[in-house]
Amino acid sequence: MIAALSNLHCLCNSLTMRHLLLLLLRENPAQLLDFIREFGSANRNDIDDLLMDKLSDVLTDKQKRYRVGNIIMGMARRDKTIRNQGLDRKPQWVLIGK
Repeated sequence: MIAALSNLHCLCNSLTMRHLLLLLLRENPAQLLDFIREFGSANRNDIDDLLMDKLSDVLTDKQKRYRVGNIIMGMARRDKTIRNQGLDRKPQWVLIGK
């Protein structure tokens, strides 16, 4: 029983750390900004490759794609740090020069 509680505690800590990492990424999406800065632009596949493995394994792939989409839209609409320079069906995200 004690071992099971210990394992549950470790799992909760792991999920909490992943949740905190996601919140940190939302608040400070430095990895994505660095990627775009280095390569000039990023398409959705590039962004998925960069961020999908950082999201919780509890989420399905569909949920992860929605979450990544929300991060992108937050950066584009709320933070105004990136914008879509491509088409809606083939976006190319670039930095907004300030």
